[in-house]
Amino acid sequence: MRIDPVVTDTDNSNDVARISEDGKTWFLKRYRGEGAISRRDTERDRLRLWRDKGFPVPRVVAKSLPREPGPHLVMEWVEGVSLAGFLKDGARSIDSRLGTLEAVIKCFHDRQEVNEGLEDFELIHSDPNTGNILVIEGGFFYIDLESRVTRAYRDFNEALAVELAKFLRWAVRDLGRQYLDRVVSFVLDSYGRESLIIAALVDRVYRVPFQFVHRWRDRRKKAGRPGEVTKYDLADAFHAKLG
Repeated sequence: MRIDPVVTDTDNSNDVARISEDGKTWFLKRYRGEGAISRRDTERDRLRLWRDKGFPVPRVVAKSLPREPGPHLVMEWVEGVSLAGFLKDGARSIDSRLGTLEAVIKCFHDRQEVNEGLEDFELIHSDPNTGNILVIEGGFFYIDLESRVTRAYRDFNEALAVELAKFLRWAVRDLGRQYLDRVVSFVLDSYGRESLIIAALVDRVYRVPFQFVHRWRDRRKKAGRPGEVTKYDLADAFHAKLG
């Protein structure tokens, strides 16, 4: 058996590796730090739940590794590239990158639409950044489900709105702010103009009092970071599209 470290596109407090044996390959995740066992158990249970609901996540593999004493999980190896790496890849045409993102947004919507009926917080990704989505031939996979989503929201649609907003901000940063309007159009094409999720995304930003103070802080934040995309940029773009 051979175990080789894996380099990821996002910072990771855990160790990840590739297991090779007898022509087969698996993914090994070693959990480190506070609450490692709990996070391992959470991810194992949620991966099984997501697969049971038909959502694209790696399969948990019951493979014994006696030389791995710490909390760990073995999963199927998914051959692909992170969505972050795909969207940032200047060697790919912008049409290819936009087309792939549009397809991911459609699937994101389909998953959230199912969850609107279930209202299950276990089926919301706590960190839906583009490094936690793998692009494969003909589809994609979600990874990194070790953390649960807090229930501190006005309603379930707001929780879904936060998940969507986090993902979109990462995606637009990867592509470039100049594509914000295109990405918002993709979202409206999939979700529809009457979407309660989109309404919650905008309301969550607009309902906060003293807007002038928050927006002044937002402008200061972006002054030295021209590629930044904030919740205000996203909410304003949707608001403008919706009239």
